[in-house]
Amino acid sequence: GITDTPYNATLTAIGGTPPYTWTASGLPAPLVIDPATGKITGTPTTASTTPVTITATAAGKAAALNTTLTIAPPNDIVAVGAGATDGVI
Repeated sequence: GITDTPYNATLTAIGGTPPYTWTASGLPAPLVIDPATGKITGTPTTASTTPVTITATAAGKAAALNTTLTIAPPNDIVAVGAGATDGVI
């Protein structure tokens, strides 16, 4: 993400029996996750690299992903995608 720019990401789960319930711990303020859709939204105002744990729960079973979320200043280049390493260059 980029500071002062709306952040929008929708997570996807594979397996289990929908519907999924989503939680996320460690999201930098003011990012929030919608527990019904897995959509993370908000407009971050501070640059940071933050460890985040995202959990999807379905039919009483949960799967968690530990990852890092980078919010960069607007003048940094952020590489994301196939063949790229997520992060700030």
